[in-house]
Amino acid sequence: MVDILYSVISLMIFIFMSILYAYSLKSIKNEKQRKRQRRLFGANAVFCAIDTMWGLAAAGMVKNAVAFNMLSMMFFIVTSFTIYTWVITSLIYLNCRLDRFRKVSLVTPVILQILIVIFNPIYHFVYQIDPKNWHYIAGKGQTVLFVINIMHLFIIVHAAARKISISQDKFIKGRYITVIVYTLVLAAFCLFQNVFPKAPFFAMGCMIAATIIFTKNIVLDEKKVLLDTSNYYQSTTKEMYNTLEALSSSYVSIHVFDLVENKQQPIRSNTYINDLTTPGATGSEQIRNVMENITLPEYKDIMVEFVDLSTLPERMKGKEKIYQEFMGRNFGWCISAFIRVSSDEYGNPTTVIHAVQDINEVKKKEIEYDKVIKEALKSQNTIFEEMLRAQNNGVLAIEEDGKVIYSNDAGAKLMGYYDANNFPANIKICFENIDIDDRDAFNEKIQNLKKNHKDFEQDYCVTKDGKKMYISGYTKQFRLSDGRNIFIISLSDITRNKHVEAELKVLSETDALTQIDNRRSGESKIEAMMANGTSGMLCIIDVNKFKGINDTYGHQTGDIVLQKVAESIKGSFRDTDVVMRLGGDEFAVYAKELLNTSVCANCMDKLFKRIDEIKIEGCEKLKPTLSVGIAFFESNSGCSYSRLYQQADSVMYMSKSKGGNNYTVFKKIK
Repeated sequence: MVDILYSVISLMIFIFMSILYAYSLKSIKNEKQRKRQRRLFGANAVFCAIDTMWGLAAAGMVKNAVAFNMLSMMFFIVTSFTIYTWVITSLIYLNCRLDRFRKVSLVTPVILQILIVIFNPIYHFVYQIDPKNWHYIAGKGQTVLFVINIMHLFIIVHAAARKISISQDKFIKGRYITVIVYTLVLAAFCLFQNVFPKAPFFAMGCMIAATIIFTKNIVLDEKKVLLDTSNYYQSTTKEMYNTLEALSSSYVSIHVFDLVENKQQPIRSNTYINDLTTPGATGSEQIRNVMENITLPEYKDIMVEFVDLSTLPERMKGKEKIYQEFMGRNFGWCISAFIRVSSDEYGNPTTVIHAVQDINEVKKKEIEYDKVIKEALKSQNTIFEEMLRAQNNGVLAIEEDGKVIYSNDAGAKLMGYYDANNFPANIKICFENIDIDDRDAFNEKIQNLKKNHKDFEQDYCVTKDGKKMYISGYTKQFRLSDGRNIFIISLSDITRNKHVEAELKVLSETDALTQIDNRRSGESKIEAMMANGTSGMLCIIDVNKFKGINDTYGHQTGDIVLQKVAESIKGSFRDTDVVMRLGGDEFAVYAKELLNTSVCANCMDKLFKRIDEIKIEGCEKLKPTLSVGIAFFESNSGCSYSRLYQQADSVMYMSKSKGGNNYTVFKKIK
């Protein structure tokens, strides 16, 4: 009866482990973590299944001594493999380096246990089966196997305790403490299994340990990622919003779109647009729904096509900005624009800003100008010409061969000339002296205008008196009564808007406190360099005992320390190197084409000297120090950025144990 109960308990544990495994896979998004969890839960499930069959054999359900003996051998072998799986998974989770020596030292006890079990039928060292009374007799060898398993599990406890001693992050410490707890649970139930071999204690230990992993680490890790993401977006949104408020008030709405995750984050909006958004919907769904509802029917199809995020990467290839005019229901004339923020290694945009700008007043004037121009060209009325000349917006009338038949003073000034009297006789001369992003595309637009009468808009950059000025030109074609085709170009100054766009891009790439690259921008630049085969040195830099600085001197002083540390780091490297703030008190540097350890040492000496020279008024005793981890990337190594980061980060913690300003190199190249 006891053995039947043994099997029932093992079977229930097997079912519970399978359910827990299914839930854990739903919670884990990282494929490498999913693979590790799959191996761990798989090993535990196999053990529980064999444990169940052993209980049935012990109960006499299958009265075959050979089968009973084989199940007993498999029980001890799978126990050893299960503990080995726990050890490997835990060490990887703790970011411990598994070199060849450590792998051999971990496999050796498993091989020893297997050999002991294999020779058991000859010496009966571990157990013995009485076929007459159908009785299982435990041997002294079980204690030997128990000691080996405990020593194996002690490796996890030792590694986790060492990580806790050098970690400054409370959340990380909590995760490592959890590792120690479930390892001690496994060790305790190993002891119970050794004392009471006819009860499924080890299976229960595996179940409890797996439950601890799921409830404490997997779920809390997911919550931490969500919390960090939320805090990041809140901080970024606040900085962008404040800058936009200071720079411009002409935007109806501004949103940041993550094209990879298909998510959107509002920076500036209004109640009308907010009412059209659906919580939980994807970014593409939300922008489509908003655009369908805010545009007039005649502009609906073209604007839905324009905001289609699935085709946006292809449409923005090689472009920093694309835009489309439309008429809004409540806003009048508007411009919908996508502005590139970051790109992947292939040049496709990964993050963009979508801004809707109110141009109602400008458009009304443009329409009025068109009417006036038609009248002026039709009747050659001097009054209308003087009206055009007095306008702030530029107006040009061009024949098909490029001959300028009319220009007001504003148009001449916008194109880089003092007045209409100094404007060239042919527009081709003017276009030779201004910057156009893509001249081939511009020429194609002109041909399309001539053949298909398709109006177009083009931005130009004009340099006047050493200053750059950006203008937008809207070109239409008219046919006169004498059969001539005339191009009418309406020009407006968009320099201020360009500065706003530039400010937005800088803001999205810069850390607000230290004014160096933020993590997203810096990592994007490094990954692009590595993808292009640019070798270099990655430094992970941590400010030692920064929490103590905040607690002792206050957060305002802590911010000053971070600013001065950032200045010191930036001053110690070249302008072409990537310097970024990872977050909190951590920084990183990628010094491209630097593989020489002696040059590396000079850089570190220079950096530590600058750190020593940091002085903060009123806190003379405050002397911040750094711990630096260094890893090198060679163009032909095939190493990914995440792997390179892991290498540098692991040795950075070794530098922390040395104290003061110290650095450790993961691998010396020269």
